Amino acid sequence: MKSIFFKANVFIALVLVATSCMKDDIYSGPATIGKITYAPSKVTPDDEVQVTANISDLQGVTAAEIHYRVNGGEKSKVGMTKGEGDTYTGIIPKQVDKAVVKFSISAQNKAGATAVSEEQTYTVGAIPIPYENLVLNELNGHDKFIEIFNKGTEAVLLKGVYIQKDGKSVWTAPENQSLAAGAYLLLYSINEKIKKPEHPEELFFEGGLSAKKAVRVQLFSPSSVSLDDFNLVNFEKVAPASYSRWENGSGKWVYAAATPGAANVASEEAVSGLQ
Repeated sequence: MKSIFFKANVFIALVLVATSCMKDDIYSGPATIGKITYAPSKVTPDDEVQVTANISDLQGVTAAEIHYRVNGGEKSKVGMTKGEGDTYTGIIPKQVDKAVVKFSISAQNKAGATAVSEEQTYTVGAIPIPYENLVLNELNGHDKFIEIFNKGTEAVLLKGVYIQKDGKSVWTAPENQSLAAGAYLLLYSINEKIKKPEHPEELFFEGGLSAKKAVRVQLFSPSSVSLDDFNLVNFEKVAPASYSRWENGSGKWVYAAATPGAANVASEEAVSGLQ
């Protein structure tokens, strides 16, 4: 019986020694690419797209890249930067409207193995801007101002919106100019600049504005679609104050008291001579 126990103990000891002498196998397969997201979720032509992925590997990731192609064209790539934990991010550049972008992520580890994710797709789509909600709301040849009103329920980016006076462009909205819903934008003649030192530089229009003669003031979208047109072709009366819309933002043009940057006042006297 002692002999059996002795032999069993020797066998166990030999197994333990053999096991301790063996080296652990080092994983040499590819990295694991986990959850992939991109932002913004609705991409416009003004957006770069930030791609985020979770990439893990026991040996360590040596490189991670985004590979993308636009409208089935040649493949391009951008590097990804490691953030907290296993998070990696990279940026796909802005693309034109209606572009279809397909992208995948590759990751290489210290063993030289490369992992590639499944391909994802997004389509660039310009969000329509409701320029049709912009109107000329008040014109004043005495105080030399033009007022634009947003009669809609959402803000409008004015970039590229422009005004013509008597067929000549006199003002174009700057890149970051917007107009909130129900808000007014007040533009003064450049001739009033000395009197209006605190008025923003970008909100002066070229030339003047008279209450004593025929005039045409037109508002256009960036693509030259006519948004509003005040066309006084037959001058019949000196405006006592402003040419105003009544009711505010819509309806007919009337002679009314000046209300720059505020709601127009009621009036029943229609502007005569308009086309």
